[in-house]
Amino acid sequence: TPSGSSRRRARGRMYGMLFESIQFFIKQDYGTDIWSTVLEAAGIPNVIFIPHKTYPDEWMVNLAKATCQTLSNQNLNEVMLYFGTCFVNFCCKFSYDKILRLAGRNYRDFLNEIDNVHETIRFSHPKMQSPSFIVQSEDRNGCILIYRSMRTGFTYYVIGQLMQCAKMFFKVDVEIKVLEEIVTDKGCHVTFRLDYDNIGYTPPVGKGDSGVYLSSYPEIKSSTFFKLFPFCLVFNSKMKIIGAGGNLASLLRSQDLLGATVTDMFSLRRPLVDFTWTNTMCLQKVIFEVEWRKEEIQKDNSTLKPRRLGDEKPHSKRLLLRGQMKYIKDWDAIAFLCTPLLGNLDDMLKTGIYLHDLNMFDNSRDLVLAGQQCASDLEYSMEKASGSDTMFERLICRSNSIE
Repeated sequence: TPSGSSRRRARGRMYGMLFESIQFFIKQDYGTDIWSTVLEAAGIPNVIFIPHKTYPDEWMVNLAKATCQTLSNQNLNEVMLYFGTCFVNFCCKFSYDKILRLAGRNYRDFLNEIDNVHETIRFSHPKMQSPSFIVQSEDRNGCILIYRSMRTGFTYYVIGQLMQCAKMFFKVDVEIKVLEEIVTDKGCHVTFRLDYDNIGYTPPVGKGDSGVYLSSYPEIKSSTFFKLFPFCLVFNSKMKIIGAGGNLASLLRSQDLLGATVTDMFSLRRPLVDFTWTNTMCLQKVIFEVEWRKEEIQKDNSTLKPRRLGDEKPHSKRLLLRGQMKYIKDWDAIAFLCTPLLGNLDDMLKTGIYLHDLNMFDNSRDLVLAGQQCASDLEYSMEKASGSDTMFERLICRSNSIE
């Protein structure tokens, strides 16, 4: 029977590439006339989907309902599952699948990396409103996967994607059951049971035992640790901040930072879970993104001056930090190993961060400088391409009206 999610209206927008995949395979599997009929039934005749343009989420569900009416032998869940497989097949056919194939050595690794893959794709698709996938538990025969999204009605679309990824990239047959589905005004929370040959799974050994032993090395001092990670943030099981890297403490004023509750000072942007000790302990393989809650970042004796920013204050932009949560057994605390999320030099100007503050052993400096150099070129290219596609769409609509 159709799930409750299919009765709710989806919200937000999604990129045209997802719609383009449906268009391609309905035309291939059923013919161009069927696709035209589906578009008419969905209330969007003559539309041409542009990969980097966004469209309303509800169009996907409307297309699925229209496909049900047109084909008449499939229900809504079956069509949404088919749409999910279409997207994976489309990625493979047009060589968009490399990042999916390289996500992990096996299907288990892939499932743990889905959120990180989405974060990587966001660099080229900044308007993407991606869901969150969390492996809650696992065993030799599969796992429990939590799917959270601001969208509703896409449960079986996701199932189609997960099944097709397992088949195409890892030669694995997977059975997926919906154990629980909660739909609210804010989105959906779905619990899946995935049954498959979990060859990458190894039962946990001892608490904190990673299987790597470095007994010949002395323990590292905390002062050295914070020099290596100058934007690191450390908090204990009571969610109290007990340490911070020198650059972060200087930027955010350590007297306000140390001893404060981390959730009072920072809000969690990614993944889509509550910012709790339990969740951070469970999600150490997922990239986290947090935002400094203060309206204005204070930095004493700053020599930075805003340029071409109108009346904007030098440090009015909120600070975003991106990295990994890592449990440190000796401290019985979690260290957020992170770096500031900076797109270009203007972002540095607004937040009060200097190139000297950024690490030399990662790509922080290179990414900022590269972003500054290519951002305007990329924006111009995308605007030009979007303009051409929009003009082409108008010409098609005009020719159809003449006919």
